Amino acid sequence: MKTHTKTSLQKLVLEALDIQYRKATQQLQAQLDAMVAGMMRCQTDKTLQALLVSKMARLVQQESTSYQQVGYLQNLQQWILEQCEGSCTGDMTGSLYRQLIRTNFNASSFIAYCKARIEEELAGIAGVESKYIALCKHERDFGHLIYKKKSLKFEPGLADVKTVMLRYVRTELAYLKKIHESIVVKMPPVAAPLQADKIAFSFSVDALAYFFKLLVNAGVVVAEPKSQLFRFVAKVFTTPGTADGGIAEHSFTNKYNQTVQATAKIVRAALVRMLRLVDKEFDLA
Repeated sequence: MKTHTKTSLQKLVLEALDIQYRKATQQLQAQLDAMVAGMMRCQTDKTLQALLVSKMARLVQQESTSYQQVGYLQNLQQWILEQCEGSCTGDMTGSLYRQLIRTNFNASSFIAYCKARIEEELAGIAGVESKYIALCKHERDFGHLIYKKKSLKFEPGLADVKTVMLRYVRTELAYLKKIHESIVVKMPPVAAPLQADKIAFSFSVDALAYFFKLLVNAGVVVAEPKSQLFRFVAKVFTTPGTADGGIAEHSFTNKYNQTVQATAKIVRAALVRMLRLVDKEFDLA
């Protein structure tokens, strides 16, 4: 009698779960068109759109999908619909991308999307050193990643987003480090010239640093690695107020990385004077 009662109870529970599952998938399907329209209106990246829509559509058609996955996509769909309410002020791709990472959407298609996004970013960056710095930022972001409370990963059998992406970023960092080491030419140390033999720059060290930063960013000077350029400039140039020891390399490096508007205006004025000289000499005005 007890066995019969237990079996009947289990059957009722399974039937209730089945009804709940079917109801959830029906709701997911019913709001799919509204979600797509909202993402299009909010200018969401089309690749990311297709990835999510495909995942939801396939999940609705499968019978073996877990209720955990259905629940995950329901919560995601609701979040997207809430973001798309009213008029969008701009591209929603960034916020959606971060939401998927913070809620541990570890589907293999999304992991591939994350990697492609980083690769596209690196392709637009010139120089191994700059690429390395960009990857270090990603390593820091993924390393400090804290998932939202009560967030269960989408694919229970796969590694979480943080683990996979940290492994990927660190592999890329190791690869770039090897490239960097292979192209750095080991040069003998250059003796610092005497103060009288140095090239005098009429503006401050800040202006000198920003001037060279413009040359590098404009592609006029190719500095790889930049540390070699910093060392050269600090040894060869002198500026008003520079002590007998010359420009300190670490000071020049700091000023190169941190420019204030006042310095930019000084350099701009000098560049404008140069342009006027070119126009006058070759009658280009």
